[in-house]
Amino acid sequence: MKNVLLDTSTYSHFARAGHYGLLESVFKDRLHVLSLAVSEAERGTLKYPELGALSTSVADGKTIVINELTDEEYDIMAALPNKFSMTDKACIAVAKERAMVIASDDEDLLIEARARDIEAYETEDVLETAAKTIGADRARAVLADMVKTGANKGFRELKV
Repeated sequence: MKNVLLDTSTYSHFARAGHYGLLESVFKDRLHVLSLAVSEAERGTLKYPELGALSTSVADGKTIVINELTDEEYDIMAALPNKFSMTDKACIAVAKERAMVIASDDEDLLIEARARDIEAYETEDVLETAAKTIGADRARAVLADMVKTGANKGFRELKV
């Protein structure tokens, strides 16, 4: 199975709802995040202390941090439109070059990734995968928790 690269939006939804551990279990030993995203999460803990779950996961070795990019990844980033943040550009480049799956809820990022034949999961896709282990009712409850936290996404109904 492919490694999964978390975008800020996905880990934020899970962490703010108190379910970051679900990502750790669903993608055991395959969960990655960019150092740029870790920095964003650390800044976000002032407003949302729950985002500290990412740093804890990194410290525990459950989420692997990608600190360095290759020349090829920088070339991909340079060719991407300016509408993307550096974090989004790096996510696309790293996923493409390293054959990873992007987990994101950023619609523009998802469109760009899919146009480049990069496999991508939205939060609902992650929960549908999790439902195979935790059951459909539990997956729906996690989604409900995300909605309660004020996640800025209109989630679709889970196909479980």
